[in-house]
Amino acid sequence: DWEYPVSGGPSTGIPADKANYTTLMKDFRTELDKREAEDKRDYLLTIAAPAGPTTLQNLEINKLAATLDWINLMSYDYYGAWDKPTGHNAPLYRSTFDKGPAGFDIDASVRAYLATGMPASKLVLGAPLYGRGWNGVTPGTSGTGLYSTGTGPSTGTWEDGVLDYDDIVKNYLPRMTQYRDAQSQVPYLWDPAKGVFISYDDATSMKAKARYLRSKGLGGVMLWELSSDRGGVLIDALNSELR
Repeated sequence: DWEYPVSGGPSTGIPADKANYTTLMKDFRTELDKREAEDKRDYLLTIAAPAGPTTLQNLEINKLAATLDWINLMSYDYYGAWDKPTGHNAPLYRSTFDKGPAGFDIDASVRAYLATGMPASKLVLGAPLYGRGWNGVTPGTSGTGLYSTGTGPSTGTWEDGVLDYDDIVKNYLPRMTQYRDAQSQVPYLWDPAKGVFISYDDATSMKAKARYLRSKGLGGVMLWELSSDRGGVLIDALNSELR
């Protein structure tokens, strides 16, 4: 999980990292092959990889896919409180009301990866078991806080702006108004009195994502992260479609 080669991470990268990352994976695979022969067992080599178009362009995706067993697509965090406008944490499709840059939705990310020629079966869709929240949000043109402006992150479960699914269901869903974006196929919550906006996934949106990955022939789903859905509601929803 290198976040990220070339640019976009906490430390400054260099242009050569695009090829260096591919070489690193090949070196890992060579060493793992030696260990497989010694230990008489299989060893998997996978990566967590970015979904955003600005970081995605810094990977040699088809070359990486040829070496790796699969790629875990981090298809979440498309919007968060680091953004001035509110938006969906993990939209399945882009909304026509989203005025931000193109490419920040699951379908766009998946299509970008598959366009490189990598096998669909080696791409694993990431699904978040958490939501993202903003404070100081105005109604905006939608009237429900979506794609409006906020002043910063909301109170979170473990850190500001990040809320476990269990926390959302227990402490926010009962007192906030739920909406569903028919285009992006994800829900969100809005409290106009307090100016709080929360983007998250529920069982309905998870089932939609599971149907999507099946339609694309993707390798499966990975989750971030298990402790956010201790009752298994979202996991069960995914399983019901993937069985």
